[in-house]
This record gives sequence, C-alpha cells and structure tokens, in this order.
Amino acid sequence: QLIPFTEVQADVAGGTVLLTGACRVYAVFIKKENSATDNFAWIYDDATDDTTAANARIEFPLLIANEEQMYVNALGLPIVTGLVVTQYTGPLGTTDGSNGGDGFVVVGRP
Repeated sequence: QLIPFTEVQADVAGGTVLLTGACRVYAVFIKKENSATDNFAWIYDDATDDTTAANARIEFPLLIANEEQMYVNALGLPIVTGLVVTQYTGPLGTTDGSNGGDGFVVVGRP
C-alpha cells in the first residue's frame, strides 16, 4: 500500500497518524521544500502521536533545499501499533519543525 503524506501533516503538533495497527515499512520517500531551514522528519511506531522518543524509527535530516531522500528495507521494518509522520527542528526533539517535505510510505500488512 502506498500512503502519501504532506509537509503539513508532518508539521502538525504530535505528528499525523498515517496508518493504525501493525505493518511493515518497505520504503519511505521524502522531498524537502524549497527552503534551507534545517528540518528532521521522522516515522514513528505509535497509534496516536510522536510524544514517546522510544517509538522513533526512521529519521530524515532535511538540511538542503529541494533535496530528496529515500529509505528502503527489503524485509520490511516491523511497525507494531501504527505509523506516524512528524518533524522537528533538531535530530530528535520536541520542537515541531517547519519547511520539511512531502512524500510517501510503502507498507504491507503482516
């Protein structure tokens, strides 16, 4: 299943739930906005939000305007409770970031 997400969804306080329940993440793609403002986008394993740092799974340091990044895992990264997209101003923080990116996640159900 391909699940698109927007920069606005990642920018929401607490992140945005893209999928509930268990899945495997096979790929994530993100393209940064035309801004050099540092931003760190994340994929979390959580059913509701990004408030538990231990649930952070995949990070994308978006430091260059218009850059594109991709995560690929042939076996699929196990997600147990749900999939949340979020972003911060630092590598793993609590301050919501801005000027992140749009992208998509490719998942499969176990």
